[in-house]
Amino acid sequence: SLKMDKAYLFCMIGASITDIIFNLIFIPSLGAYGASLATLLTELLIFITYFIILRKIIIQIFHNIYKETIIFFASSIIMGLSVFFISMLFNNRIIKLIISTICGIICYSLLLYILRSKFFLQILNLIKNKIIKKGLL
Repeated sequence: SLKMDKAYLFCMIGASITDIIFNLIFIPSLGAYGASLATLLTELLIFITYFIILRKIIIQIFHNIYKETIIFFASSIIMGLSVFFISMLFNNRIIKLIISTICGIICYSLLLYILRSKFFLQILNLIKNKIIKKGLL
């Protein structure tokens, strides 16, 4: 899906050649330990090569995850504070629970919408498409 088939092929060919060379170097002097060392070094080389090839994609993925995490964390804190202060206004436990829950859902949803959470917006679009598909709009 990343259209990296050629890069993967060349990396595997290079790794195979490297593993053969390392085996020729380490097996005569270290035996089975040399074979395992050769394989370990080859796998480390493969990891480093893949990381270099895919670094832009990896950085983009972590950036998106970090941004979404900050949005959810900030929304959760603000929602928690609003629910805490709203619940202090009522003495009846059932009313406090119902109103706090409703206010928490509304507050959290609004914050996710205002902060443009990609995940939340995808869920809203999915719900909207389901409603349109059923003919309710």
